[in-house]
Amino acid sequence: MLKNKEYYEALDKRTNEFKEWKKTQDIQANDIADMQEFADGFIEGIAQEDLKAKHEASPTIITTLGAGDLVENIAKVTGVKAIVERFTPEGKDCGCDKRKEVLNTIAVLKNKKKVECLTVEEYNYMSGLNLFANGKVSGEDVSRLQVIYQRVFNLKTISGCTGCSFAKKLDELKAVLNTYK
Repeated sequence: MLKNKEYYEALDKRTNEFKEWKKTQDIQANDIADMQEFADGFIEGIAQEDLKAKHEASPTIITTLGAGDLVENIAKVTGVKAIVERFTPEGKDCGCDKRKEVLNTIAVLKNKKKVECLTVEEYNYMSGLNLFANGKVSGEDVSRLQVIYQRVFNLKTISGCTGCSFAKKLDELKAVLNTYK
């Protein structure tokens, strides 16, 4: 009698026969997944070992904090930003964003950040987005990039993402990706 998948799935899950079959299925599934992941790395032209070698050559990135970001952070902490937003008439621009942009041309602080190596999947995904060309990403891409950011920078959570705050994270992810070029 030929025993197929339906036969084993119909068995009582507590029997040794089912448990042994399930173990072989799990092992086969893991082997297939491992082979697929290994093959994907070569299909895309880069293997995890290549990424690790490039990562070891440059395991950190240098980030800068501009004067505009510093002023904005101080304004938030002191409550000045909330007061300005409250008393700025609806539809009027207080000029904060433009001031911040101009001041950010002055680097105030430089910081070295240790980063984890990208996986082949992350590398291929980020490379496929062509972040260097236009820097624009969809909401779905932002969600996935946040997960990558958390893992690469060893963060437990990221605060709620606004376009402006994620732009900095995107720049950091670009810097990480650039270390593999």
